[in-house]
Amino acid sequence: GDGDGDGDGVPEEARGSLSPRARGMAIYLLGVFFASLTALSVRLMHDAGVPVDVVLLLRAIAGLALCALGLRARAVEHPLGRRRGVLVARGVVGMAAIYCFFATAAYLPLADASVPSFVSPLVTTIGAAAVLRERVPAIVWAAFPVCGVGALLVIQPSFLFGSDARSLRAVGVGFGAAQALFGGASKLFIRVLSGGLNARGGGTHSHSQSRSRSEAFAAAAPGNIQKEHPLTIMLYTNAVCLVGMSLLVMTTPSAPHIHKSTATGAYLMFLWISCTLTGFGGQLCVTAALGLTSASSVMPMHYTSAVYAAGAGYFILGETIGWTEGFGIALVMAGSFAASAAAYREGEEEKKKTAAAAAVK
Repeated sequence: GDGDGDGDGVPEEARGSLSPRARGMAIYLLGVFFASLTALSVRLMHDAGVPVDVVLLLRAIAGLALCALGLRARAVEHPLGRRRGVLVARGVVGMAAIYCFFATAAYLPLADASVPSFVSPLVTTIGAAAVLRERVPAIVWAAFPVCGVGALLVIQPSFLFGSDARSLRAVGVGFGAAQALFGGASKLFIRVLSGGLNARGGGTHSHSQSRSRSEAFAAAAPGNIQKEHPLTIMLYTNAVCLVGMSLLVMTTPSAPHIHKSTATGAYLMFLWISCTLTGFGGQLCVTAALGLTSASSVMPMHYTSAVYAAGAGYFILGETIGWTEGFGIALVMAGSFAASAAAYREGEEEKKKTAAAAAVK
């Protein structure tokens, strides 16, 4: 009842014969590319003297307008959603995730800033185990220390590397850790709101062998769990960002310090438009993709962000990657990929078992 058939934000005529998983992977790949451009735009704006909170505030204003126009153009039946409390909660978590993403891109080299996004799917998996009662593959637990070692090789703290330690800003490292946490929680909310829970409250990509909390709740209140449109989810995120960043800007004593010698008005306007459009496009693509398929299915597409970040950092910002740092990034990617692949295989096996059981009946 949202004007586009299944509410995934993809026009019917553009789907062709691709499976939902293939469409989700393609859309997610585009979203990762957009997110990389957003990170570059944020970094350049920050280098020009525009604080992160101001960047996010300006983007939220434009994003809110784009969401409202999109909902109106698509004649979505419930533009403000059905589960508004969950939408507001996701908006708060989403605001924190975006702010940390922007701050990490502003204070760390772009290749390093891409690392937290490889850890966030592990957080999503653990969260799904707690909320949806899904069974967590053993390799996911093993992936955490592997990713931890990789992160240490990227950061190269002085207590381990002594005089060879990297001089990364502590604030950037802190925001990176927070980004992994909030990013994982945000994706869990997206999954719940955009189809991760089916009409009976169970996980549509669940690997659970037991009855979930949400399934039990839905049995008592049929029809309570419903799918939300991607633009509706984004509407709440931008609205919360508008309020939150407005308060932060008003309570922050230091005003933006824009270096006029290196940043003209036209240059900053270009960066703001780039940040807004690529950020909006990235949000829409990721939200729509996670409504089509599981997070483990699209995770391989996410690793392209390291290539985009390293390329932009080298060719535009003059950043280079050392061997130790590069090995650390690869280690984090390997740990995350192994966990995602295991979750994907278990999901496929569960689907086969479900199909076989249905055929017998």
